[in-house]
Amino acid sequence: MFAIKVKFQIILFKFNTSVEIYTNANFIMKIGVAYFANRILRHVKADMQKLKRLGFDFVVHTFSEFDFQFHHHNLQDIVKVSQDCGLEVYLDSWGVGNFFGGEPFSDFVTKHYRDGCQVLENGEPVFLACPNSPAFQNYMIEWTQAAIAMNTTGIFWDEPHFNSPDYLKGIKGHWSCRCSFCQQKFHDLYHYDMPLIENEEVHTFKQNSLASFIQQLGRLVKNAAMKNILFLTANLPPQQAEKDWQTFAQMIEIDSLSTGYYWTFAGTKVEDTAAYALILRELCEVSNKEPLYWIQNIKIESGREKEIELAIELVYTSGIRNFALWGFESGVHESWLACDNPQRAWRLTLKKFQQLKAQQ
Repeated sequence: MFAIKVKFQIILFKFNTSVEIYTNANFIMKIGVAYFANRILRHVKADMQKLKRLGFDFVVHTFSEFDFQFHHHNLQDIVKVSQDCGLEVYLDSWGVGNFFGGEPFSDFVTKHYRDGCQVLENGEPVFLACPNSPAFQNYMIEWTQAAIAMNTTGIFWDEPHFNSPDYLKGIKGHWSCRCSFCQQKFHDLYHYDMPLIENEEVHTFKQNSLASFIQQLGRLVKNAAMKNILFLTANLPPQQAEKDWQTFAQMIEIDSLSTGYYWTFAGTKVEDTAAYALILRELCEVSNKEPLYWIQNIKIESGREKEIELAIELVYTSGIRNFALWGFESGVHESWLACDNPQRAWRLTLKKFQQLKAQQ
């Protein structure tokens, strides 16, 4: 259910933008968090019980390639114990093929460097799986079937992408993909050879390739009576995001569209969060999908922790009521991701959510 617009406007803090407030007394706020790096069941159980006591509604468990190969049964137990604690559970395609967002290394790309990876415009393969590669398509069908068998609430498709310097495995100064599969599909659609310079038709082809890939996998999930959440990158200007996200909003397989602007990664201001939240909310309202906004809760410098509270407030004021945090306890368990003062960041984050929930 989407929020009902109240016909007045406010100015958000020092952010120079006028936005309309959305409220709905019947709309229930939900908060969740990403959980990873721990596969010891008794510790997971204690953390899930803690999350429930703190007011969390769902948890996103990462299901990386390493988990797929070596932790499969552990993940089944983790899903079950999380559900027993009263949490909805989603599985995240974290880092799979380096095509989905995340830090994990990919075994797929080392085994399928020649037949499954993206190719730069200069002809060099890169360690990123290509959505038009049959090898990767088949691999992801297996991954999806394994995820479905765990009987979760749904699947979280984590920022699918082609090569870009904005991602950990991206190569600067180049674009992809000009593999044989992409070139053939492009020629079949546009009746000319894919150019060496990325033009508008190449960009559209890439967007449609991402959508088609997720659509095929999402159909398997829907047939299992589960939900699909798709994370859309905010690593682009708001105007471009508004245009590019339209492709995915049309997908009937997707139940929820999601994004998150990580302002410290981008080297900008937290106030820029508002623009992406408004675009997401409006797009979901038109396409009849649930919006989910991810709040940066990692890599926050000491003394800037209150920016997390501001980000939450900006998103809440946009009308979005589904929130998720990346990640658990402000990333304290992964030094590269952790906030400088994760204890303070986590405490202020929880305090802000509890205040907002109290207003429901």
